[in-house]
Amino acid sequence: YMHPLKNNFFLMAGLNYQQFESVFDYETTIADYRITLIDTIVGVENNLLTGQQNVVRGDVELSVLADRRVKNYNTTRLLQLPLAVGKTWQKNRIQADLYLGAAINLWSQNQGRSLHQGQILDYEGSSNAVINNEWALHALFGSRLSYRISHRVGLSTGIQLQKSLSNWSSENPVDMRPGIINWHMGLSYYF
Repeated sequence: YMHPLKNNFFLMAGLNYQQFESVFDYETTIADYRITLIDTIVGVENNLLTGQQNVVRGDVELSVLADRRVKNYNTTRLLQLPLAVGKTWQKNRIQADLYLGAAINLWSQNQGRSLHQGQILDYEGSSNAVINNEWALHALFGSRLSYRISHRVGLSTGIQLQKSLSNWSSENPVDMRPGIINWHMGLSYYF
């Protein structure tokens, strides 16, 4: 919602739903990885009198060099309340807007895997051992370009940049303040 002010300024408020995907890609070498070979031939017994052979089977435990590879697609979902002040310019049917403000996460949901204290950890929820981004505050800057199809309806597109002012990391001394770039397009309705 954009509320007009004097001198082509406006106040903007609304709701943003955002979903982010990231890839956790981890690889390490394990020097002494234990494997068990089940039902393996461990020996052959020869009877010298009869000439018969008897195969001896058993489980064999070995120590090998192994590579561990983990690739996981992590998801973060946010519902934000943005508040901004902006300036608009209009020429014929084209309108351009610039705005600056803040957004706060009202709801967040994180799901994925990460490296936590040397171990791979599965995480879920808005607050966990890796991420805590509920009620995180973001600075935002955006621009929008609209074309009025009629007096009341327009097509709009724009870009919005966000930078988290809050640390999302639950671990000390890790500092996680992601930057977000959004491109949007849609319809505008003018009252």
